[in-house]
Amino acid sequence: MADRIEMMIDRLSAGMPGVIWERDAADVLRPEDWGAVELRADADTQWADGQPTDEATGIDLYLCVSDREADWRDTINEILRGYDDEVAWITWQLADRAWMPEIQHTLWRWRVTLYEPILTEG
Repeated sequence: MADRIEMMIDRLSAGMPGVIWERDAADVLRPEDWGAVELRADADTQWADGQPTDEATGIDLYLCVSDREADWRDTINEILRGYDDEVAWITWQLADRAWMPEIQHTLWRWRVTLYEPILTEG
């Protein structure tokens, strides 16, 4: 079984080698740049005859970095576009960006919707 979240983490890690990527949100007080791909909830499930026939999974993608540059948006979008080639259907949008002066990091969050099962054959 292949885990789509682990595949996304692998792509993000390869595309952003200076960032430590994990499956769930990490402690925001970490000194290094980090990212997390966190399973949020079912975004949408279609039902027929009492059975789920199609599902969409919500994922939050966090990036916490020590600078305020805007090019992180383009980097994540480019990686997700490449990931889109591997999955049936995925959508995303930048949901939040905030500078956190107490830790001198910028916290970014994307809302990702994956329109296929998290665990797949392969």
